[in-house]
Amino acid sequence: MITKYFSEAVLSESGGRNVVVTGSSRLDEDGIIQIQFTLENYQQQIDMSDLSSAVTQMPLLKNGHLAVIDIETNTFISHTDSYLNGSAVQFAPEKFSEEEDWFSSEYEGKRVLVKYKKHNDMIAAGIV
Repeated sequence: MITKYFSEAVLSESGGRNVVVTGSSRLDEDGIIQIQFTLENYQQQIDMSDLSSAVTQMPLLKNGHLAVIDIETNTFISHTDSYLNGSAVQFAPEKFSEEEDWFSSEYEGKRVLVKYKKHNDMIAAGIV
């Protein structure tokens, strides 16, 4: 078993933007893992992580679902059933044509009501 451990993060500048470079030694074999990201990307990831956690842990009524949908790809960014994250949405994109609306459809073999609202490039949806 390898017990060495090293982790470091530094703030630097690249192309006029502040970036964080962080790395850590691998515990499973020799080498390191290093990533670089801007502070804007970091905040976006934190926001999505918080949103994703909230949606996954908050079922709607007994059999309902909460979901966040990527408008551009029509895929689930986050869903109450986390195994659906990243998968294609079962509803046609045309169903989400308004800024805020609802529609009736079939989902998981049952008739459901979908209430949604667009925000930036995402759709927040409740399915009951």
